[in-house]
Amino acid sequence: MNKEIYVFLLMMCKDKYTAEDIMQETFIAVYENAGRFKVFDNPKAWIYTIAKNKMLNTLKKNSRAASLDALEDSIEDTTQTENAVLDKIRAEALLSVLSEQDKKIVILHAVYGLKHREIAELTGLPLGTVTRRYKESIEKMRKKNMAEKNNGELFFKSNNQNEVII
Repeated sequence: MNKEIYVFLLMMCKDKYTAEDIMQETFIAVYENAGRFKVFDNPKAWIYTIAKNKMLNTLKKNSRAASLDALEDSIEDTTQTENAVLDKIRAEALLSVLSEQDKKIVILHAVYGLKHREIAELTGLPLGTVTRRYKESIEKMRKKNMAEKNNGELFFKSNNQNEVII
């Protein structure tokens, strides 16, 4: 009888360990409810019914857990996407106070990590001009950010060397 129940459960759930667990739960339920069994009933059908109900309960629990996991993943993905979009909007708003040349200097340094010397070579501007324009641009963006604080958080932060950290 054990083997028949096990095979029945294995066919339903397709997982060896889950079938074993449910089989144990089934026989515990049979033992606990033996007093309710009527002699004129079919004992095999009664045990299969208990096994089937235990299996369905387990499948429901597992599907809820899987749904919750999927929902949590979905919420996390949505939150990351929203944060990325908000960051892009804030960056665009801050960069909007700059000229095209100054935007290029800030992006090349802050985003791509180029040194001021490399930016000077790339743009054809003198090194002193690149450095001055970068510092002035950062100051303009800080002032705009202070005027448009978002929940008390500054979008741009600086480190000890007055470099922007995005």
